[in-house]
Amino acid sequence: MSATRCRAIRDDGKACRGAVTQPGGYCLWHDPNTSPQVKQAVRALGGRRRKLRMAPTLPAGAPDPRYATREEIVRWCEAMAGKVGRGELDPKLSAELRQWGALALAVRQQESLEALARSLSVLEHGAGAVLLLERLRDGLADGRRRPLPGRAPALPAADGEGA
Repeated sequence: MSATRCRAIRDDGKACRGAVTQPGGYCLWHDPNTSPQVKQAVRALGGRRRKLRMAPTLPAGAPDPRYATREEIVRWCEAMAGKVGRGELDPKLSAELRQWGALALAVRQQESLEALARSLSVLEHGAGAVLLLERLRDGLADGRRRPLPGRAPALPAADGEGA
């Protein structure tokens, strides 16, 4: 086993250059003594490794992020940035996690805008109008369909009165 590279010639006429792992100067793939079952097992292991490289994950015990408040989102983002900077977290995974954080922040912003709009509506139209609007929205959201109150029919004018 003096050579470190396989001495076999590939189908395209070039040297294999695979690492010698078997006595006789051949790599695992070109050694005539390697069984098909061993080659299949190595192929399956290589596929799993490739999938793991392509899909980085957090450790199994990593806690789920909490997005209850804006401050928690900011703290979580700071922690993830530190992990990426120290090499503890794959940047690809960080980018995916950052998108979920951005979505949570967008939802929080929408909730804030709705609360602000509700407050402004109360100031502008009064509490009764806002309550009516909320009831209408709730009815549309839960699927109940009721006809809106119709207009009162115009009464006929009395004899000689009206235009």
